[in-house]
Amino acid sequence: MTSRHFALPIFSWRFLGIRGDDKTQTTLERLSALTEKIRDLEDEAELRKIEDEIDAMLRARLTRSVDDEGGTEALAMIAVAQRLDNLVHHRRVVLSARTSGVG
Repeated sequence: MTSRHFALPIFSWRFLGIRGDDKTQTTLERLSALTEKIRDLEDEAELRKIEDEIDAMLRARLTRSVDDEGGTEALAMIAVAQRLDNLVHHRRVVLSARTSGVG
């Protein structure tokens, strides 16, 4: 899945009129844009740095979302976070295989 796959839900979300404030959209877009960056990482230290960046963005955004009545924003953030977590795990497996000489 590429970052283009994240674009459709984000644009659909906007089209349907489900909008948070600009910071929400910016955070979702920034998280979605990390997919290609994760795929291009070459070592474990870079991967940990990206994980910390993701955690910081989510923590900051979800802290502001505590008062959100609908919860739609939080659900979108969780979906993107799960996808990024899967990509990080996959990249970690690839990097591990490289360092052990497999693959």
